[in-house]
Amino acid sequence: MSDAAEPPYDYVVYIDEAGDIGTKEVRPVAPKGSSEWFVLGAVVISAESERSCPIWVRDILKVIGSTQRADIHFQKLEDWKRRLACATLAKKPVRCFAVCSNKRSLVSYRNARVEVMRNKDWFYASMTRYLLERVTRFVAEHSKKRYGQIRKAKIVYADRNGINVGQMTAYYEKLKEQTRSGRMVLTRGNLVWDVYHPLLLKRGKADAIAGLQCADLVASAFFKACDHYHTGGCNTLFANQFRSRMARMPDRQSGKIAGFGLKVLPRFAPDNWRPEQATIFKDFGYPDEWWSDLPTSKPYVRWNA
Repeated sequence: MSDAAEPPYDYVVYIDEAGDIGTKEVRPVAPKGSSEWFVLGAVVISAESERSCPIWVRDILKVIGSTQRADIHFQKLEDWKRRLACATLAKKPVRCFAVCSNKRSLVSYRNARVEVMRNKDWFYASMTRYLLERVTRFVAEHSKKRYGQIRKAKIVYADRNGINVGQMTAYYEKLKEQTRSGRMVLTRGNLVWDVYHPLLLKRGKADAIAGLQCADLVASAFFKACDHYHTGGCNTLFANQFRSRMARMPDRQSGKIAGFGLKVLPRFAPDNWRPEQATIFKDFGYPDEWWSDLPTSKPYVRWNA
């Protein structure tokens, strides 16, 4: 399903965030700084399910008794409604991803490769790279099984921080060119570029797009699981509702969630965190985790885009 101006696509990826994007002053080092953690959550669906997302949201609202509302926002819900909302979404045909960054390690870090971008853009762009490495790998493997070839995905970002789609597209195109030329800087992972197309990169308001509200539930559930200072304490109950829907590599019950469906950055480091902050990552398999086995220092996919 696609508009005339878009390439055809067979998957849709909705991406939302939880936590603050700032990296200059971070809690608890700076008591009034931005959140210690930043989480990107993604929900992947088939293109056929795109029209079902508003129905799913209405189902969730009905279950939690909030039929007077037209949208869902995790932060505004009571805990019992959060649990039910997450559990109801987990019954739908989705695959969920979360990338969680402990930003204390980034206070003094700057990535020279994306320094030309605004501060919030370079951090957000680097986070989306880790997320899309996993999402595009999942879509590629799933579509090869279903269609016999790699199919494309539309990627929709929630426009919560005024992200610049032009900047993001330029960043991805630079990564793609580095892959073509064998000049990758970070070589332990990469996007599967046959899944991506710049004309399928979108942004939208979460309160107007049901799929983004689903992604908000995922991002916010994992943020609540690992954050302490912004949310009043860690609670893993909500994130654990998604266990059956978290992406695994490979996509079967024996596959790993840790490192694939759930990724912690820069690394699993419980000695540097409050004890309860490590619980959600242990629940999903850490410290053992999946690592990409794709050769990323040279092109490894067919170039259709």
